[in-house]
Amino acid sequence: MDQATLLKFFPERLRELLGSDEITDVMVNEDGALSVDAGGHLTVLPERLDSSVLVMGIQNIARGLGFEFDAMAPMLDTRLPDGSRVAALFRNGSVTLTIRKFNRWFTMAELVESHCVPPMVRDAIVEGIQGTGPRGKANILISGGTSSGKTTFAKAAIDFIPQQERLIVIENPSELCISHPNAPRWEARAAVPDGPAALSVADLLAGALRHRPDRIILGEVRKPAEAYELLQTLNTGHSGSISTIHADSSEDAFYRLSDLLLASHSNLSREYVNRQILRSIDFIVHLQRVNGVRQVTELSVADKAKECFSLIYSA
Repeated sequence: MDQATLLKFFPERLRELLGSDEITDVMVNEDGALSVDAGGHLTVLPERLDSSVLVMGIQNIARGLGFEFDAMAPMLDTRLPDGSRVAALFRNGSVTLTIRKFNRWFTMAELVESHCVPPMVRDAIVEGIQGTGPRGKANILISGGTSSGKTTFAKAAIDFIPQQERLIVIENPSELCISHPNAPRWEARAAVPDGPAALSVADLLAGALRHRPDRIILGEVRKPAEAYELLQTLNTGHSGSISTIHADSSEDAFYRLSDLLLASHSNLSREYVNRQILRSIDFIVHLQRVNGVRQVTELSVADKAKECFSLIYSA
């Protein structure tokens, strides 16, 4: 089902908000209260939506995309044809809804011009991606909280990967807009009763090595098995790969990845895991919102001699 048809199931006010180029997130609470994120600022709107109308609309959208949404299947996490993410929770006959729009993607030059990315961070990351810096082709982990700009920065960085290279892009759900001519897009999926079997991010990472990738692009590492397969992939010669992770700082990103790896196999030690991360990850870029503006606040590099990540930029 196409975008225009799906949007007709939403209430008119919701369609108006989704049509605004200034709004990036639209949120509806169980009581129908509306709020939006525009320019990094959250605004609570005075009107409310009819919850029963909204529930029926989301149920129709879910079916149009091949899912169910009811008391037996109370969580929906999908995307519209234009890439916008739709997350909904059904409870007590009402719904909590969040839609993350993708109005446009920004280039690295635009991010620098808008003071989201410092020039020195841009230079270090571009050199690492293109392999012209002292580290050669660098593996990059991008960290930050929800809606901090991780995906936007990842897309701007990916644009510097040489066009002749083959990328395997793995996401759950699919978000990135990839312009490379040789970049298979793989999306993880849950099992469907009497339908296709599940395909996890970890499964896709393990399978990617059989498809001759030059680099792996992982939308986000969330689970222990994903972290383990990612490190295995990075240690098999696929330099220049990019992934994101939820964390509160670049240091926290390192420990979060370490914790995920420890949880993946009970026989691993903290010392071994940390050494593997230092061998596998060259840069950790951290983004967060500062006064409502998404920006890079930290850049850390792996110091293999000292066996730690060193902070080379802090806002």
